[in-house]
Amino acid sequence: MQVLTVAQLEHRFGAAYRATCYRVPDWGVGIRIDARHPPLDRLLAAQGASCWAVVSASNPYSAAQLCAHENRARQQNLIDAVARLGYRCLDAVGEPDTADWAPEPALLVLDLPRAEALQLGQRFEQNAVLHGEVGGPAQLLWCPRSA
Repeated sequence: MQVLTVAQLEHRFGAAYRATCYRVPDWGVGIRIDARHPPLDRLLAAQGASCWAVVSASNPYSAAQLCAHENRARQQNLIDAVARLGYRCLDAVGEPDTADWAPEPALLVLDLPRAEALQLGQRFEQNAVLHGEVGGPAQLLWCPRSA
């Protein structure tokens, strides 16, 4: 599999990832890249959390479209990894604005530092993760892989 640079990842996937709403059904919030989310901030503050990340384990590198069973197994592995790290999480889903991409399960992980969010994204073979801090915008963080 070809290793892509950050610039290549942005060119190939940036528009699609930005045209996606990352929803957290239990909290009734949707997250958009580069936007601020006061309702999310209030919910995080009530939990004593200062930052968050959205991480998926589905469809490695957006190249392999795995079957539902494989994606469920990968999602469970992500849930287990987050629990072992000691972080709280809620179910999330990436819902694209268009029919070009299928919705993907993900997790909203509370208090996950930026560096650990990137590590989880790399571990679960993702092109990118989202990260944010209370009061700040949602940031798209690319997870380039090593050659």
